[in-house]
Amino acid sequence: VIPVAALCGTMNSIGKQKPTPEKRAFFEAAVQTLEPQVDQMRLSDVGAALVGVGNAMGPQSGKPFVVALRERALVHLADLDADRLGVDATLVLSGLAKLKHKDERVLAACGDAIAETVKEL
Repeated sequence: VIPVAALCGTMNSIGKQKPTPEKRAFFEAAVQTLEPQVDQMRLSDVGAALVGVGNAMGPQSGKPFVVALRERALVHLADLDADRLGVDATLVLSGLAKLKHKDERVLAACGDAIAETVKEL
């Protein structure tokens, strides 16, 4: 069993490389592995998965996995006292950009999280 964080990080890294059929197959298998675990994912894992899927598979905003990731991000982003919130929110924003997706709720929540982090500096 591969830990969620390791798999999401690998998705992020591999997604930055030139696409190949093997990499696409890896991503499809990773999505099948992670889909049932989205509810337990940390915000950094959500962001890494979004970036990886966006890089490797292109716009996938309507796919159930991506929808579940966005909803999970909203749960985390509601906790403005969380550690690393601003950093992880930027990763989520990067993932949304890679997916060419504009979920206004997630974008606004990321903006609030980053603003809260900047206030604390």
